[in-house]
Amino acid sequence: MAHVLPAKKAKSGGEKLQNIKVMVRVRPLDRTEEEHNVKSIVKCNTHRELQIKDKRFNFDRIFRSHSSQLDIYKGVVAPMIPDVISGYNCTVFAYGQTGSGKTYTMTGDKCKFVEDWKTDPEAGCIPRAAAHIFEELQLEKHERSVKVSYLELYNEEIRDLLNDEDIVLPIFNDNKGCVFIQGLTEVSVHDSQGLCRQLQKGTLRRQTAPTLMNHQSSRSHTVFTITVHTRESTISGEDILKTGKINLVDLAGSENVARSGCKDVRAVELANINKSLLTLGRVIQALADKSLKHVPYRDSKLTRILQDSLGGHTKTAIIATISPTAFSLEETMSTLEYASRARDIKNAPQVNEKMTRTQVIQGLMNDIERLQKDLEAARDKSGFYVDKTNYEELIAQIDAVTGEKLGYEDITRKQTKRISQLEQILKTKKRQFDDAIDKCKRHKELLIQAKEVGRRIKKDLNQEQYISQVYEAQASEFYQQAEHLLETSKQLTRERDVLRKKLAEQRDINVTNEGLARDAVCKFLDLLNKACTDEKGIAKKSISYQ
Repeated sequence: MAHVLPAKKAKSGGEKLQNIKVMVRVRPLDRTEEEHNVKSIVKCNTHRELQIKDKRFNFDRIFRSHSSQLDIYKGVVAPMIPDVISGYNCTVFAYGQTGSGKTYTMTGDKCKFVEDWKTDPEAGCIPRAAAHIFEELQLEKHERSVKVSYLELYNEEIRDLLNDEDIVLPIFNDNKGCVFIQGLTEVSVHDSQGLCRQLQKGTLRRQTAPTLMNHQSSRSHTVFTITVHTRESTISGEDILKTGKINLVDLAGSENVARSGCKDVRAVELANINKSLLTLGRVIQALADKSLKHVPYRDSKLTRILQDSLGGHTKTAIIATISPTAFSLEETMSTLEYASRARDIKNAPQVNEKMTRTQVIQGLMNDIERLQKDLEAARDKSGFYVDKTNYEELIAQIDAVTGEKLGYEDITRKQTKRISQLEQILKTKKRQFDDAIDKCKRHKELLIQAKEVGRRIKKDLNQEQYISQVYEAQASEFYQQAEHLLETSKQLTRERDVLRKKLAEQRDINVTNEGLARDAVCKFLDLLNKACTDEKGIAKKSISYQ
């Protein structure tokens, strides 16, 4: 299934030009920044003017850091919903540095279902738009159908986020300048809850990864498209079919390679992101500067997808998200300068062609007739891969695109020239391949030498490891012996202390015993002296009696 960007336009004699609407949303300081007392360098002078240092910028609307999700939606997306139902194509895309709040602005908290888009505090623009569209369709009371698609541009490859198969989708331009993506899935939804389920399904498959600047950084650009088909009856009873769509684009954020810390795969992702954003900036510059004639839409698939939104027939609004810290000053200034230039881009919005049921049926019948002719030509083997009439129409379409009248001989000559160019390219590639083979052989020899050096180093390292293990074992044994000796020394110290204590006690006892013995001897001598004295007295008395 092919997804066309944009749909066929109604022919109009005069096209009213409109400048792209550019709004700026200032991210509030996060908890870490508040804890480190980080100050905001962005000053919002009015609701249309902001100032960074001495530089002033003017935009269609400035949303301060305290602005709610509902404020953003009412100021940017809500005015477009009636236009979508009326048959216009509209685009809203968020542009800015990584971590500045683009994905949160577009999808909100986990892409959850919104019952009332006017009251939910955390819902993003896409869930609110879903509820708003179905609310408006119920008021219109016309027959309608709503389809959604969700594509991802990752490493310059377009992938379908609503298809379970991981297939890279081709992008083409037809002879009318419309861009279409072949094979992109469109899912019919009947209410806002079903739409949010598709949004959640695609968001889970989107490429994200942590970096130093954002713990959940988007590594791809995404486009979520809501297409509204309505049918109303005229007074004459003829059915009129209208088609309108809104593209809600969430761009991956620009990052500084050194600050982000990206390596290997992440570095490749970052290179592709910055390349596509740089091309987008060049397209904006070329459209804003009227002196530049060439607009490099084809330099990136992102700008090809957004081609009708930038300088085409779509009503476009840009939400530029910025960080208020001095750390992000360079990225913030770059975002504001690009956004300021984008205000000078003029689009010419047109209502998509209103078709009657008869016109739709006639178009289908023409397609069936063309395919039948091709089938008959293939069966008859008439020498054409397609019917001759269809082939001539195809040549006419090529003429309309290239601006040249090409016949069979011209086409053959161009193809021959192209083949010669390809053969020359092939020779160059072969020569480059041979040079690469020689270089690989030299590198292989160097690699073998490096492996030999590495083997010797590994052998020496193993020897040193063995010696260190032996030393470690001996050191461990010595350590155990030292611990044993230390424990023995401690035990001897304790025993010595006990022995000293006992000796001190024994000395005290000996001193005491010595004193007691001395006292006893003294007393004995006193008693002995007294006994001797008494004996002498008795002897004297006995002598005197005699």
